[in-house]
Amino acid sequence: MFEEDTHKHDEPIAPTGVDPNEEVLIAFVNGKSGGGLGQKVIKKLKEIIPPDRVYDLMDKPIGPEKGLRVWRNHKNLKVIAAGGDGTVGWILSVFDKMGWEQNNYPPVAVLPLGTGNDMSRILRWGGGSDGEHLKSYVDKVRQHSVPIKLDRWHLRCVPLTPSEIDKLDEHRKKAREKRRARRKAKKKEKLSMDKVKEPKELKEMDKPKEINMVINNYFSVGVGAQIIEDFDSFRNKHPSLISSRLVGKGWYGALSFRRMVKPGTPVKRVLEDVKLDGKPLKISSKIQEFTILNIPSIMGGADVWGKYSDTSCQKSEPTVCDKYFELVGLKGVSHMARLKAGVSAGGGIRIGQGQTLEFMNRRTMRAQVDGEALLLVPCKISISLHNQGTLLLNTHEDKGNAQLIKLQGKNHDKK
Repeated sequence: MFEEDTHKHDEPIAPTGVDPNEEVLIAFVNGKSGGGLGQKVIKKLKEIIPPDRVYDLMDKPIGPEKGLRVWRNHKNLKVIAAGGDGTVGWILSVFDKMGWEQNNYPPVAVLPLGTGNDMSRILRWGGGSDGEHLKSYVDKVRQHSVPIKLDRWHLRCVPLTPSEIDKLDEHRKKAREKRRARRKAKKKEKLSMDKVKEPKELKEMDKPKEINMVINNYFSVGVGAQIIEDFDSFRNKHPSLISSRLVGKGWYGALSFRRMVKPGTPVKRVLEDVKLDGKPLKISSKIQEFTILNIPSIMGGADVWGKYSDTSCQKSEPTVCDKYFELVGLKGVSHMARLKAGVSAGGGIRIGQGQTLEFMNRRTMRAQVDGEALLLVPCKISISLHNQGTLLLNTHEDKGNAQLIKLQGKNHDKK
């Protein structure tokens, strides 16, 4: 994840010569996005809005706080987040950090410069910008956008003690012995997860730290999270090979294919004591990717929950502000590829909708939060509602407010 601005400031610096009633638009750009695309966007935005209202997130002190504190007391403020989904989450988290009143969070528009850009897709700002036509984009933010609420979820990961890990292993051992007694084993299947060596830095940690993060888009564990880790590792080792967003997508596809030809591991072999809204939950052995959805887009535009269907696992039509998340399982990389291609829209394994989720992982595992890789030691994991942020929906071509209704719903109350 991004490094936050840790500089401490006393009072926000009030802008001078600005009408208190004027609508002010400020932009935060990830200057390292897209092999030079971020710097191109910074230059062009400074020709459209006042240059002192365009901030490079990579300039020291790193982060959006330096700009937000300048405009904190301005009542009529809109923010552009130019980058990937992580950039959007970064800005929303700084609102929290600065103690901004939730009802007064300035609305955020997305200028997509990342790889997946799922938040931008559902808000109708597109799947990716090439840095052109920014004047038209800014006009839409100013004149053709409406604020919508977005649920945000608190992810807490508390490392297990050695005794707790031993208990999980003993429980797993007894369950395995019972299964072997009921059937004849043709071949002993060795868990691929057991073969994974824990990173050196984890072995040397006496007391792994508790992790607290915010989920804006989705959280997942399994094969998809491993692909994210593969891509991040490749990008860090060979930055010169990721010269553009298109090239990056090509490498991502190649790394995904490599995972496709390897046998996957069902997540039920790693997760223990899964509870949805306090009720025990059984996980199918077919599931290799366990995903919590907050928005109807993942993997760069795939809809894995699908259209409304009156099933036992769905309470009502999902929205992004209903204070419920959707829990979905995916069967593996080939299944994910079909969903991404739109061949099997809504073809994920629906598990349920809920407000809280709890489980434990008995082995070090890969996870992802909003497309950012995360390595989890054995821990207790819980997800609960954090708060709601405010995003801007592009309504320029939203005929009949169809997307607005889809995201916000006609009735926000679930029975």
